[in-house]
Amino acid sequence: MTQTANSYKARDSRPKLPQQVELTGNVGELVAEEFRKFNKEMERMKQQMDLKFEQQNAFLEKIEANTKYPLKPYTVKDFEAMFGLGKRAQLNYRNAGKLGFMKLGETVFYTHQHIQDFTLLHDSTNKSKKD
Repeated sequence: MTQTANSYKARDSRPKLPQQVELTGNVGELVAEEFRKFNKEMERMKQQMDLKFEQQNAFLEKIEANTKYPLKPYTVKDFEAMFGLGKRAQLNYRNAGKLGFMKLGETVFYTHQHIQDFTLLHDSTNKSKKD
């Protein structure tokens, strides 16, 4: 019993990182080449993500420069908390053209102007409603 416990402790069963594995011959070269390709692809993807992030920031700054109100984008959840309209109701209003929005990727945002236009359209005290 002690012999198996000692032999078990002597073995290192943890998986090794690709840098720690010493393979020789064709297999080692293939693994090393695949690892280099993987690292190169990951670096390319990171650069693309950084570029997209910079583009989105530039887009938001451009919008903020062209608005009279400071740009504070409201999310779908923020809008739901303010007006009690769920995601589906918001989608219906957006599709009907009654609720303005902007989209960055898959995320929907509302600006102060979008919300103000929507409230004016649905304000019961406003006599001159837009249809």
